[in-house]
Amino acid sequence: MPTLTAPGAITNRRLFLGECFAAGLIFLSALAVNWFTGSYINKIAVNFPPAHDLLFQFLPPLDWPLVHIWGFVGFSATLAIGVFLYEPKSRWPYYVWTFSLLIATRAVFTMLTPLGLPHEAPAFGHYPLQWAAQHFDFRHTLFFSGHTALPFMGYLISRTPWVKRACLGFSLLLAFEVLASRLHYSIDVGAAFFITYGVYRISWLGYRRMQNFLISFL
Repeated sequence: MPTLTAPGAITNRRLFLGECFAAGLIFLSALAVNWFTGSYINKIAVNFPPAHDLLFQFLPPLDWPLVHIWGFVGFSATLAIGVFLYEPKSRWPYYVWTFSLLIATRAVFTMLTPLGLPHEAPAFGHYPLQWAAQHFDFRHTLFFSGHTALPFMGYLISRTPWVKRACLGFSLLLAFEVLASRLHYSIDVGAAFFITYGVYRISWLGYRRMQNFLISFL
């Protein structure tokens, strides 16, 4: 039986295919959970009163739809390039697994903690890529901030220095943007960093357990 040193360290073809299948299954499940919870929260939270956020008294409101949209696209493109060009193929399923767990975790938290939008939250109206984003990014899913959490996970998981720095930069930029645009409360942004780190550690342990399970059948 091979020794597991870290997720993605095994190059056995059958194990790799098993990892791809498990990661793909988790990814589809996470997207389904995110869609169902997001759709539900969008219906029930429309009339919820806004919460009070002390930070908003000191942070002037800004309307940055281009940063909100293209900043996240920029992060996604940076991460994809970093993974496909600089990471060994054996680590690809680990990336999918970890981000899927983060998406599912956020979906559960948004269901448990529905909040009303801040008073000055912009509508944005029609924006580029709305046809795709509307199925993944729901207006009333506030706790915790996905625009902060997903790039921060890219920073934690990537082993390529420039990708890590870029992902951290995108995470901080988008964290400021969603606060200044009144799309999230400060608790949504602050908690995103801590929850993401916890998911990162748990994902690593879970992935090793999944590898052991697959190896027992190979």
